[in-house]
Amino acid sequence: MANIRYKFTVRQLADVAGMSARNFARVFVQETHVTPHGFVERARLDAARQRLESGDAPLKVAAWESGFGIADRMRAVFAKRLGVTPLQYRERFRRKPSIEA
Repeated sequence: MANIRYKFTVRQLADVAGMSARNFARVFVQETHVTPHGFVERARLDAARQRLESGDAPLKVAAWESGFGIADRMRAVFAKRLGVTPLQYRERFRRKPSIEA
């Protein structure tokens, strides 16, 4: 997650695991029930959700920091996976600062 903003390829992930790209993709799906691309997309979605819940950074900053690159790509993934736009998500789930007396 610390490197989520970087672009990943199956080849790069396979190299880290010491496997061929084809075998890595096959074993990854077998073990996780999701493709490497699907896993990375979900991880980026989780990272973006955390940023939207906890801060006021512009959407383009949240998109870049979470690995989507551009806000339009992040919007498309939010629509596909969550059925809302990033802005709608932020409005619903932003953490409000607690005020203690």
